[in-house]
Amino acid sequence: VLLDLAMPEFSGYDVIDVLEKEKELEKNKIIVFTASTISETELDKLVKRGVHSYLLKPSDLDDLTEKLNELVNS
Repeated sequence: VLLDLAMPEFSGYDVIDVLEKEKELEKNKIIVFTASTISETELDKLVKRGVHSYLLKPSDLDDLTEKLNELVNS
């Protein structure tokens, strides 16, 4: 699952809430996108909620491919 944390009206955090309630986090790997840096504290919170990785925007296809390969091979 690729999520932008700052989507309008329904944020990436909201999507994570829904995935938690629906018990979908155990079945899916999540990569979040953000335009701002993520503090270690915020990253720890996201990881505890089921996020596997993140990318800063703008990211290119090579960055995304690398993250996807890491998740597939983990």
